[in-house]
Amino acid sequence: MNARAVALFATISCFCLADLSFSHELLPLHTYWSQSRRDNFSVSSHKGVSSAESSSVEYVHVRREGFVFSQQVTGTVPLNLYWNKSRGDNFNAASPEGILSAKSSYKFVRVEGYVYAQPRAGTVPLKLYWSESRGDNYVTALGGRPDGYKFVRVEGHILKSGGVKRTTTGFDPPTHGYQFKNSFALDAALLGQPGLGIWDEDFGLCGGMCLSAKRRWRLGQPVSVLTKPPQQRCPELDLFWELLLAQMATLYPDTWAAVLAWQSSPPTKKSSPQVSGGAIKLSELSGTARVTVEREWPRLMAALDKGDPQVICLIRVPYRVVPDFKRAVGNHQVLAVGYQWDRDANDVQIEIYDPNHPGQTESLTMNLDPATWSAWAQTSDDPFRGFFVVDAH
Repeated sequence: MNARAVALFATISCFCLADLSFSHELLPLHTYWSQSRRDNFSVSSHKGVSSAESSSVEYVHVRREGFVFSQQVTGTVPLNLYWNKSRGDNFNAASPEGILSAKSSYKFVRVEGYVYAQPRAGTVPLKLYWSESRGDNYVTALGGRPDGYKFVRVEGHILKSGGVKRTTTGFDPPTHGYQFKNSFALDAALLGQPGLGIWDEDFGLCGGMCLSAKRRWRLGQPVSVLTKPPQQRCPELDLFWELLLAQMATLYPDTWAAVLAWQSSPPTKKSSPQVSGGAIKLSELSGTARVTVEREWPRLMAALDKGDPQVICLIRVPYRVVPDFKRAVGNHQVLAVGYQWDRDANDVQIEIYDPNHPGQTESLTMNLDPATWSAWAQTSDDPFRGFFVVDAH
């Protein structure tokens, strides 16, 4: 999108809808270890993983034990996390005996997920061990009994495999997306600025093309058969205005503020500025990659599971500390229409309609493990370092 157009659009705002609700999901159960505290720590919730990764007492990721449910389903019980400050010990308990033991001297922190109370096909026991010398409770499904620990009991049963989850909304980019490329020559006179002439510097309406195509798909209306961007004169002027107004709906009132905050945050930063943007608060984040994995990916997944394609903003520009308004136009908006998630490998492939690549289905590929956060890319070989869902409908 041309930077000069941004200055004109800054006078126009739109209304956005509320957040989407989430459905239950499987979560990996991770074990962490702190050498200084001599404490094992098992977590699955986004808040739990974030607290382990950002703790002032360094915790090192040991392994993924298996999978737990994010919400309670038939046959499951809460896997609670407790904390004893004097011991410096985290304690996971799900069995009645474990919970009773924890309540005697530990403080409840949160529910980390839900585990089966009884063994089922495809599950492994989550065993509790105790070290008297370390004062450490340790649960594991795969780790076995460490030296100096004794077996206490089975706290519950977790899934060995998360399997592959596939979702499609029915939006087919070659059919339901526009057939022309996102590259316009804008007559500034249409925006009340005739003295600025024709802007032909690859003026883009990526968000507008995505939102317009989604709206037409939802209403059962076909997109234009044009193979070149619409001209700013009849009979194509109405389509141009439709795309331009939809573009504004994807940028204001919140998206530009969010873009500036996101591009000013590195992938794995420990904290982020308190800036509202989209429908989220960038206040307790740890960089663009982490908030993508912990907030925006679950949010996008929940919407796609409901059959609702979502406009998302890809953060493509390299990180710089100082917010740069001009660089913001180097980011990009696409329409997410489906996904495939291999939960064992933690590989995600998000199918998208990209107005820069008409007539085809593009994909975003990313692995959710922190070690791979710098290797995310699109099938067009365009890298990105995070994304957020745009509240425009």
